[in-house]
Amino acid sequence: MRHDLFSTVAFCTPTPPIATTFDFALAHSGDKAISRGQSVSNIITATLITGSSQMVSFTTSGLRAGATASYVNSNSCNPTCSRTLNIATASSTPTGSFSISVTGTGGGVTRTSTFNLTVTSAVSAEPAGNTVTVEAETGTLIAPMVIRSDATASGEKFVEAPEGSGNNYTDATRGGPGQVRFTINISQAGTRALWARTIAPDGGSDSFYVIRNGTRIRSYWWGERLKARLAVR
Repeated sequence: MRHDLFSTVAFCTPTPPIATTFDFALAHSGDKAISRGQSVSNIITATLITGSSQMVSFTTSGLRAGATASYVNSNSCNPTCSRTLNIATASSTPTGSFSISVTGTGGGVTRTSTFNLTVTSAVSAEPAGNTVTVEAETGTLIAPMVIRSDATASGEKFVEAPEGSGNNYTDATRGGPGQVRFTINISQAGTRALWARTIAPDGGSDSFYVIRNGTRIRSYWWGERLKARLAVR
């Protein structure tokens, strides 16, 4: 009897590795607020997602009249990397809140990251014996503070922290995230009187803080006279 043995051999062609496409994400360090005539910085970060790192160049758009943008060292880098964006405003730059877009382009990929820049007027102190009056809605608002309209309010507008937006009391240094900031230029040392008007719905929603140069110096509660004397050194 005859037996034939057969063996089957399979030949496979190796598949070349698939090239990973270059991609990156673009982010910023947050919304910014300044008085016109001043400068502010924002950290722009490009994070490598896939592929080999390639050079990414940054451009900026959305600037108001009189404002300029520049990058520290250069406006390009290879992700993952960061660059510092400086925005300088002029005394003529319009006030208000507007969107600044940073676009990163490289390796055939374009990504955009947008943040809000709020520009306010600098308030100059008047000579001794005079009064500087500032409407709350002209300040720099930091969320959750918002501007509301009311025909009975001074200037027909007011600023409030919306109901349910959180409790800032636990922040013992700066009074929490909800803030209204004003820049008052005082050239001479001395003591100034501060007067503020506020309306609270009840004794459980009645506090606010006064901050000078980043440090909380006074807290107010229901029933207190909303006045203080500030020493300027």
